[in-house]
Amino acid sequence: MAHHLGFRSVAAWLTALAESGVDDFDHALVAAVRRRDALTALPEEDAHERPLAVTVRRAYTCEGERLYTLALAIPELQRSAHRSFHDHDTFAHRLFHVGESVTLVAERRSRILGFLHATIEGRTATIVWLAVHPEYRRRGVGTALHHTLREHLPSGVVSVGTYALLDHPILPFLERHKYVPGKPYLWMDRLT
Repeated sequence: MAHHLGFRSVAAWLTALAESGVDDFDHALVAAVRRRDALTALPEEDAHERPLAVTVRRAYTCEGERLYTLALAIPELQRSAHRSFHDHDTFAHRLFHVGESVTLVAERRSRILGFLHATIEGRTATIVWLAVHPEYRRRGVGTALHHTLREHLPSGVVSVGTYALLDHPILPFLERHKYVPGKPYLWMDRLT
């Protein structure tokens, strides 16, 4: 929980609360969670807009904590085999410092609603993570991230692919974007 609130450990968070004179830790936790949720909540007037107009741009290294918090809110990523979600530093390192890659964020009014991370190897790009906060799915956020990826790929990249489990909820999204299953495992590949 401490990572969700911007601290490296529960002990660091409790120490910070005690130093600031807080003695009701349950109340402080509820208040912190409400503040965190307010960062991703959209105003009422945006609640029914479809598709949701978002700005897609490259992620900044300093946004690692915000992206980690978002990743922790995605149930499918939590169930995945990626151990990088167990540690903020490992996650940020994979996003920004491992090999040639592109990390994009979709934001609306300074709120990050989703992100896409793709690695590039030779003439192929592989989407490693495409994550949209559950409250903003089916609103065009993933599609905006996916389409913008093409603009950020080097000109020599000729195909984009991803791995997905056969029961993963992203399959209909991939099929709508003309990805084709491969063999012997589910590898979806699409020419750019």
